[in-house]
Amino acid sequence: MKPLFLYSTLLFLIGTANAQCISTSFANASIFGTDNSIGVYNFSSPGNAQTSNNSRASAGALVSILNGNTYYLKATGFNFNIPSYAMICGITVEAECRGTGLILTAAIRDNDVRLIKGGVITGNNYAKAGDWGDVDAYRSYGGGADLWGTSLSPADVNSTNFGIAFSARIIALIAALPDAEIDHIRMKIDYNPVLPIHLLYFSAFREKNKINLQWKTTEEEDEGRIILQRSSAQADWEDIRQYELHTNNSGEYHYTDEGLAGGRYAYRLKMIGATGIITYSIVRIIESIEEMNGVFVYPNPSSDFVFIKALKGQVISITDLYGRKYSIAKEMIGVDHYKFNIVSLRKGIYFINMGGKTFQFMKE
Repeated sequence: MKPLFLYSTLLFLIGTANAQCISTSFANASIFGTDNSIGVYNFSSPGNAQTSNNSRASAGALVSILNGNTYYLKATGFNFNIPSYAMICGITVEAECRGTGLILTAAIRDNDVRLIKGGVITGNNYAKAGDWGDVDAYRSYGGGADLWGTSLSPADVNSTNFGIAFSARIIALIAALPDAEIDHIRMKIDYNPVLPIHLLYFSAFREKNKINLQWKTTEEEDEGRIILQRSSAQADWEDIRQYELHTNNSGEYHYTDEGLAGGRYAYRLKMIGATGIITYSIVRIIESIEEMNGVFVYPNPSSDFVFIKALKGQVISITDLYGRKYSIAKEMIGVDHYKFNIVSLRKGIYFINMGGKTFQFMKE
């Protein structure tokens, strides 16, 4: 089976590997407050909902307003530390609640229960049916596969302004003015560590008759490994070298492929996690000098100017490892060469894109 060659300047790996969702432990909030965008009854001592200790956040009915809803009790700052490459599967919230003064037909029940994302109350209302009892009991909301009608990233849930907003409904009588009391609010997150290995970039760079390969990983795991593979138009993928991964590695890797005959070569990284999950990097293509009709970037590397053979009026763009475009001063030299001023570029690897081909150079 012949390999499929792909051209692309995209260097990020956004992999999709199947893995089981795992759960954090229940965490307590560290920041509490109220929000009067809903309701008429405010919660006193909202910080009392941090732990289960019989000190409670409380909102009660008034003689002047017998029936109504409480403000939102807001709990944020759960201090989660979900890996940046993970996928959030679901959010579970538990609130330890009770009602007091529940005589005759007075009652306390849920009114509005929503997530707080980016400091904004959002998502579906997860208020549950049924009245609160007169003894402390946990009420559970959401679940391990429930995103509450919104989208969530690790950055969202790790933020100090992520949390839960809770409003209760109070039904009172003149003879009974019940209180809604919350002793404890806690939350846990289910997430899928979808990338066993997170690849920041992977590049292939030709220098005369050598091909320099470079890549960088982040958040490596012990017992994982990366296999550098090469292919040509006449052969399937072959392993060149294997690298063992460890949490204390620098994450930066280099390999020089030498002694190759003229032709077209493709390179990729086969990444194997500690659990055996396999993902692949993007394929990087290198054309031989013969196939490029002598067209190449020179001098390479360079700190001030680079030249490339091209026809006048041809559309040319310069991008970096992350696909960002740069406006670089250029001038025509002779009838078929451009001179690029790269003094303003930071040190690193860049790409000249021209006529459906990509040429790499390094700024020193």
